[in-house]
Amino acid sequence: MLLIAAAASVYGTHLINTLRREVFEAKQIGQYRLIKPLGAGGMGEVFLAEHRMLKRPCAIKLIHPDRAGDPQVLARFERKVRMTARLSHWNTVEIYDYGRTDDGAFYYVMEYLPGLSLEDLLERHGPLPA
Repeated sequence: MLLIAAAASVYGTHLINTLRREVFEAKQIGQYRLIKPLGAGGMGEVFLAEHRMLKRPCAIKLIHPDRAGDPQVLARFERKVRMTARLSHWNTVEIYDYGRTDDGAFYYVMEYLPGLSLEDLLERHGPLPA
């Protein structure tokens, strides 16, 4: 009985992971096709994406669905997008787009800059000088 339960749980886990992968691969936000997750933070997740027609890589930040119902979180998210979009400097990321998906998730699309994450940089080189 234990062997049957173990086999069923392994198969179930495999099936769930396969379905998750298929759902992710089919995921699109407007004109953007999500390619892979890049990271997550306090407000949301960031994905590598590609504009379907321009074939331009970009990064999309989606606000966490559990936080999307909080008006203060949404106001802070919108403020952050608007302030970042006003900046124009070679040390800042350009904002391309902003909106809300059909299922109510808020997102913004920004320039994708390939390279090391801060975590990877610190692991390789240790603390950075001021």
